[in-house]
Amino acid sequence: MNLQHLKYMIEVEKTGSVTKAAANLFMGQPNLSKAIKEVENEIGITVFRRSAKGVYPTPEGAEFLRNARLVTEQFRKLEAAYKTEKTKKVIAFDVPFGYSAVQLISGLADELDPADEYELCCFSCNMSDALERLSSGESDFSVLRCTEDGESFLKNMADEKRLSCELICIGEYKLTYYADSPLGKLSEYSKEALSAYTQIINCCEAEISSKRIYIDDTEQAVKLLSSVNKSYMLCPRYDDDFLERYGLKQTAEFTTKFSEYFVYRKDCSEQLTETVRKLLCGKDKADG
Repeated sequence: MNLQHLKYMIEVEKTGSVTKAAANLFMGQPNLSKAIKEVENEIGITVFRRSAKGVYPTPEGAEFLRNARLVTEQFRKLEAAYKTEKTKKVIAFDVPFGYSAVQLISGLADELDPADEYELCCFSCNMSDALERLSSGESDFSVLRCTEDGESFLKNMADEKRLSCELICIGEYKLTYYADSPLGKLSEYSKEALSAYTQIINCCEAEISSKRIYIDDTEQAVKLLSSVNKSYMLCPRYDDDFLERYGLKQTAEFTTKFSEYFVYRKDCSEQLTETVRKLLCGKDKADG
């Protein structure tokens, strides 16, 4: 007995006639009668009684048919749910705090078929959380940045979690501070000079000062530069409009190099990885 047999039985009950049911099912009456008999023999009850007016369910058969309808309805719902999921593309990925993902998101959206339903889910998190999300299957890929000290950790963790890890580019975090900060008057920028200031850690995890504030929200971190006396951040290069909007300055006289990596699950589709790789390399050229 299988799902198709249940559908046969339900159709016979609905029409009250083996002949009509066979016509609706586009099958021969002898084959349908044989299928009904096989089911009755298998379950050990008589499902239908025959009469001059057609067929009708026995009391035991009526109970069987109620259960059959429940089973077929549950299967229909299950099938519909997974068919919906298959037509919807869901791409989840992680980026570092302070990372501008606009170009990446818009590029991915442009690459998707306009006829498809899709969800693009972008999350900001630190390296450890991103690797964990990749390993658990919550994300398809991550863009990760790390300083020289963190590269061996990243590569070891990627190997341990069976993730692919590709270097995209080398960049610099620049010293970023509020325009009215005394930092702008320093004659030299060194770790010793910065030790007297409070480091707000958001984009760059390199710890320069012993006085540190950790904050995930990049916008709030930037706003803290104007409210926390003698504070600074290490950030990627911001455009002039962004700096002007928040009253910030950046200097290249104190920088920390970072490596940007494209990390993805080994079962990630080749089409997606190639698309992301192309977008990330294009973003690097645009930023440069």
